[in-house]
Amino acid sequence: MLAYGGTSYSMRRQFGEWPNIPRELLQDLYGLSRGMVSFGMGLDGTRPYLILRERQNEHNRGGYAYTLLLDPGLSAWRAFGWNAAAMAHSILTRSDLRAALIECPERCTTDELAKMLATLCPVVDDVPGTDSPEGVLPGAWVGAMLDVRPVVVNPADLDLPIPTTPARASALLEALPQCFRGGNGWLLNGSRVHGQYFGTKLVSDSLLPPSGGQPAGAAEGDTILSRWRRLEQECSLAMRRIRSIPAWQWQGEGETTREAVYRTLKTVEHRSFGIPQAAGGYSMARISSAAAPTRTHLPPAPRPSSTTM
Repeated sequence: MLAYGGTSYSMRRQFGEWPNIPRELLQDLYGLSRGMVSFGMGLDGTRPYLILRERQNEHNRGGYAYTLLLDPGLSAWRAFGWNAAAMAHSILTRSDLRAALIECPERCTTDELAKMLATLCPVVDDVPGTDSPEGVLPGAWVGAMLDVRPVVVNPADLDLPIPTTPARASALLEALPQCFRGGNGWLLNGSRVHGQYFGTKLVSDSLLPPSGGQPAGAAEGDTILSRWRRLEQECSLAMRRIRSIPAWQWQGEGETTREAVYRTLKTVEHRSFGIPQAAGGYSMARISSAAAPTRTHLPPAPRPSSTTM
């Protein structure tokens, strides 16, 4: 847990190790207009964490940016189906979680945090107009995950409203297979620089002008999703084994996410269960093992070197 700002330009609580994020970035109010919340999933190597930012104490000098970075553990991510928007919504709407993690984080102890995380569960909301996977968002989301470059777009380019609430984003992401919901890290209501330091490949920036067209990679993302749906019908058992494992976890040494996704889908299509994969990637046997409930740790990977602005 890392909690910074909200009442002043200072660290309010920190447990564990975190990337070296410049304080100027944590203090930045970009994307935090009145009534807007910035949220998403960051990646520190292979460790996913929740990003949640909002403007607090607006009566004091226009307010301070508050940043919460939270590593809830693998069991919590599984409970939320790798839907970081749903997790953000739960924290913001539960009074006990909001008090401990958003309003008074300096009072939170490690024991209290562990107890609260054990009770963390999705909040079910009926959000109109989000029960269909149609539109630009699904393909653009998966396409951004495959791109080696950061993808920074206006929310309109993703068919997202402004502001996009965690509840609305959560319902939209539920239309995607679990393995694609985390993308390669994503952030709504932020900037390219936020994405760089928070470990997110896809950033929605409402202050950018809309492009007027589909984001780069959206067509390829639609192709991947069509292929996925066909395989779910033809190879349902194999697909159940991999759908709960984030796609960025499929990568072998030296592989890009695109290479890992295509290799994994090809493995399913060829029914090559248990055959070792090139470059140290997941075979279907390893994927099945990784999806088992007894697994409690992510596969090890080198942590990225710290950087400063």
